[in-house]
Amino acid sequence: MLNRYARQGSGLLSLSNTALSDTLWIDLFEPTPEEQRAVEAECRVDVLTHEEMREIETSSHLFEEDGAV
Repeated sequence: MLNRYARQGSGLLSLSNTALSDTLWIDLFEPTPEEQRAVEAECRVDVLTHEEMREIETSSHLFEEDGAV
């Protein structure tokens, strides 16, 4: 499942098919392969699978890029 959220006032608004520039948060919960590929292409990042995440220590799940965690 792919959910996108944008800022609305002091909270978040759930949106669908929102442009990346309007998206504050992308939530992938058990994404389909198509959803995963779409986010990877749009955000230019590699999204780890559950199997890949299990192989990594918990402290290594976070990373910093261009000043963002």
